[in-house]
Amino acid sequence: MSPDAAERLVAGRWTLHTALRRGPSGVIWRAAEVSGGRPLAVEELRLPARPDPEEAGQAARWQRVADEAWAAAALDHPGLVRLDDVVVEDGVVYVASELVDARTLDELIARHGPLPVRRVARLGLELLDALEVAHAAGLAHLDLRPACVLVAADGGARLAGVGLATLRGTPGADRGTTAFLAPEQVRGDPAGPQPTSGPWGRSCSLQLRVSPRSQPTAATPPRPPSSPTGPGSSFTPARSPPPSPPS
Repeated sequence: MSPDAAERLVAGRWTLHTALRRGPSGVIWRAAEVSGGRPLAVEELRLPARPDPEEAGQAARWQRVADEAWAAAALDHPGLVRLDDVVVEDGVVYVASELVDARTLDELIARHGPLPVRRVARLGLELLDALEVAHAAGLAHLDLRPACVLVAADGGARLAGVGLATLRGTPGADRGTTAFLAPEQVRGDPAGPQPTSGPWGRSCSLQLRVSPRSQPTAATPPRPPSSPTGPGSSFTPARSPPPSPPS
């Protein structure tokens, strides 16, 4: 069956229906849970280095991926797109999250051009509020670019991708658009729970909203190291209980 064929079953849990959009690393699908039919968005990531969470050299990294996803799933904030789970099956990574009826910021700019300054200021404050909640839970974003910002019909901003920092550091994964990377990401430095990448990416995205032709630039980031590969199989790592949502 073609990788883009509809009605595919993933990990016995989600049915992929139609493609919503395509990104640098894969396809984002409109999907539904097999049990209960809850609608979801599922991103399918086909990495150059085949992931195998059961391989000894990769197990610790994929456990961190699971822990971050579980912590992000516990967050409840109107400015965050809720992450549901991360699963590896047959060497392909699937990221399931809340399905939001909205356009991405880059789609909005492509259709309508620069946004009014007052609207940009409102969106920026909403993103900052969402980032503060994520940072309070010990989660970094590391990929705050226009494609990760969803703008709903009422004009509100929703930030997608919180809880995927370790996954983004996986060899072969899309590290984000260079122009929106913070300086420490370009240098390849390790990031803590409150790196400059959130404010940096937010500021660059806001600049793009006002004037899409003045997109910021940055140096090309270093190539990530290669990783061991293994046979791969369906895998959902064990996870500790999620932390309580911040009050």
